[in-house]
Amino acid sequence: MDEILTKGAFAQQQPENILTLTPLAQKYLTGSARLAGYLGIFGFVMSGLILLLAIGSNIFVSIFSYDQRDPDAARVAGLGLGVAAIVYFIPSLFLFQFGKEVKRGLFFADNHQLETGLNKLKNYFICWAVMSVLMIFVSMFTTFGR
Repeated sequence: MDEILTKGAFAQQQPENILTLTPLAQKYLTGSARLAGYLGIFGFVMSGLILLLAIGSNIFVSIFSYDQRDPDAARVAGLGLGVAAIVYFIPSLFLFQFGKEVKRGLFFADNHQLETGLNKLKNYFICWAVMSVLMIFVSMFTTFGR
């Protein structure tokens, strides 16, 4: 009986499948993390520019709107651009966090940071999957909903 408990305790301490990263796999992950960091920063910059465009369009319409037939249409467009900036920011954040955490995890040989980084990559893909499904529904609604 003691032998069974000892074997069971030993089996819980030692994982059956240990994954090790080869130097080539580490090189690929490091390169991907570096590129993800650059793309995340680019996404932040583009989100900021879209947000500035949204604010600028509202200011432009409020200053130069001589035709008062439909002044709210431009404000709705500005609001739509603001929402687009926020929606574009979220996957950029996940991509940037993936790059940062994976680089740290590989540099310090820290499994927890590597797992956190890969979780951020999973969240990035989930975010794009949700946005893709929403775009399909919106396009179907605008095409067939009338």
